[in-house]
Amino acid sequence: SPDGSAAAVTTATQEGAIVGSVDESETATAPGVAPSFLGLTARAAARSAEDAGLVPSFVGSGVVVRQVPPAGKPAQDGRIQLVLAIDAPARDAP
Repeated sequence: SPDGSAAAVTTATQEGAIVGSVDESETATAPGVAPSFLGLTARAAARSAEDAGLVPSFVGSGVVVRQVPPAGKPAQDGRIQLVLAIDAPARDAP
């Protein structure tokens, strides 16, 4: 939404019934804007970065515990730095 707040996106059938509702904050981000990579393995983060049109650089191994720029911020020149740690809990890729 224009004011930066999360907005709901709905899908309707021809009859006008709502068949689904998705929060935009949980879906793809705008081009050049970093999604959250926190908790992803390096492999999953690389895939997600590619899907978002970003080029990741990795520091460490394990799962992502820090990212620059943070989620929701523009990625300068389409690049993102992901810091990983072995002992951090992992999450499923989106």
